[in-house]
Amino acid sequence: MHLLLFIFVLTISSLEAQGTDLADAVAGILLKNYQDPFAPALLSQAFVSGKNSRIKQDDLLNSIICALDGKIAIRFNVPSRNPLRRPWTHHVWLVDSYEAFGSLYHALDVDSYDYSGRYLIVHSGNPKRAELLQIFKDLLKQQIVNVVFVGVFEGEVELWTYVPFAPGSCFAVNLIMLPDEHWIDDFYPDKTSTLHGCGLKVGAFETRPYTFLEYLPSQEMVLGGFEGDLLKALRQKLNFKVTVLVPPGNAQWGYAFKKNSTGLIKMIQEEEVDFGIACLGVSTARNEILKPGDVHYTTALVISVPPGRPYTSFEKLFRPFRLVVWMALASILVVALITIAVVHRMSHQVKYFVFGRGVGSAVVNLYLSFFGMALHVVPSGTFARTLLCLWILHTFIMRTLYQGSSFKYLQLSLTRPPSRTLNDVDATDALYHVIDVGARYYEAFPERTKRLRFLPPVKDNLAARLMWMTQHQDSPDVMMSGLDHVAYHNRQYRRRPGGFVRIAKESIAVFTITIYYPKKSTLTRQFNRQIRRFLAAGLMDYWVQRYGDYDFTEQIDGSAGPKPLSLGHLVGTFELCGVMMIVSILVFLGELASVKRLSWQKWL
Repeated sequence: MHLLLFIFVLTISSLEAQGTDLADAVAGILLKNYQDPFAPALLSQAFVSGKNSRIKQDDLLNSIICALDGKIAIRFNVPSRNPLRRPWTHHVWLVDSYEAFGSLYHALDVDSYDYSGRYLIVHSGNPKRAELLQIFKDLLKQQIVNVVFVGVFEGEVELWTYVPFAPGSCFAVNLIMLPDEHWIDDFYPDKTSTLHGCGLKVGAFETRPYTFLEYLPSQEMVLGGFEGDLLKALRQKLNFKVTVLVPPGNAQWGYAFKKNSTGLIKMIQEEEVDFGIACLGVSTARNEILKPGDVHYTTALVISVPPGRPYTSFEKLFRPFRLVVWMALASILVVALITIAVVHRMSHQVKYFVFGRGVGSAVVNLYLSFFGMALHVVPSGTFARTLLCLWILHTFIMRTLYQGSSFKYLQLSLTRPPSRTLNDVDATDALYHVIDVGARYYEAFPERTKRLRFLPPVKDNLAARLMWMTQHQDSPDVMMSGLDHVAYHNRQYRRRPGGFVRIAKESIAVFTITIYYPKKSTLTRQFNRQIRRFLAAGLMDYWVQRYGDYDFTEQIDGSAGPKPLSLGHLVGTFELCGVMMIVSILVFLGELASVKRLSWQKWL
């Protein structure tokens, strides 16, 4: 009887010691890796072995809480009416069997749980090695890799984890037994610092200069462009291989929905690829169904506008002076004509004083003086000195300036200024050509929405449309694209006649670009860390500048040096001369008709 009592007491003492060791191990892990002022630990319990298992878990939980001594905030996983602002990142699962683990595992969802967060699984029962391996396999299916398993194996507390990437073993459970909590500082090291040459599937399509699709001699598809350069740097830094997959049917970006998304967004959402990179702008709709990385590039959405209408040869005659100068000249002529009309009705003494003796037609003298021509009858008196000053002003100053500027403007192939703002575009009959997912930028402008036209789903449709604009410069239609699309086009075709594409000074929106991952992805944190280093080193700006010409100042043909005038340059002067000849003929015919109509003679 005494022997049985001794064995019972020894067994109870052993179980209590195991429970204390298990609680100390759990508390040690929590104190070292779960202290976060903004992320409390979410505690979830599950048991299937009955009341005794519940009592054992409660005792274990009390020991853990006592060991923590209030240093970590713990939140019990109970139903709450308040919606979550963000998924839980720190988890503690208290289970007594694989079935209990399964009940918590099947309750996982990406809206409430951050799959890249930290998970601590505490087994209060008697776990088996096969059970441990199966738990890790299930977690790997959900890409939950930051996990530590704590349990009592053969009377000893053991800590286990796994790595998904190892030499020759990719996306597999590679078990690692951790040392005692007293000998390790970080139970959740970064397990993606190197991928050991494992292959990743990348979703992309061609939209230059962000991404190019290129083929090696082995027919392997590789990604170029400055986002391709970013991918290459990530591949070299993290040691992984790349397989590029393209959305079927030239779907490109695609729409983002909870279900039935399209294009590249669908491939990422359904985990057909490990991540997507192809000028993917950050948006609320995409963030709801995908996991965005850090923004690695910021640009602008701009409107590519056609060149203004070319000036006619006659319009070029008015280009040497600005409008204010022409208005001043016109004012002088109007004042002179009014003065002549008023003086003409006064006495001869006044006429002789103002016009001079022998001046039969003051209007003719005005005309001849304005164009710097010789006068048939030279005026006299004080008005002669005034007329001399005006003649010097127009002949030696205004006419010389006009002639000098005329040589410049007659030689140039000038056009009217293109549309500067969206209001200028709206004032025309231009249509807005955009990609299908770009329509959201016009939802607040119903009048513009009516004028939207979607680009056809062809390979690199933005580049194709830019080329179309250079070949149809008489079309008033405009196109929305990234600033870098236009810069790349101008770098390739600026020196070709008509190859330069202009942009409006007013942009549509700021456009931030990132890499998108599936919601369960475990790659995001390591990729973000490397991308931040690239940005700090200025590599992204260096890569971008290699592919584009960001000087959007138009270079005017003929500004490099003088050219001899040709007959084509003088068409406007011939037109003006023809108009004046017609006017002269009409005046001559009027003089002939005035012989029979005496009332006309005083005007002609």
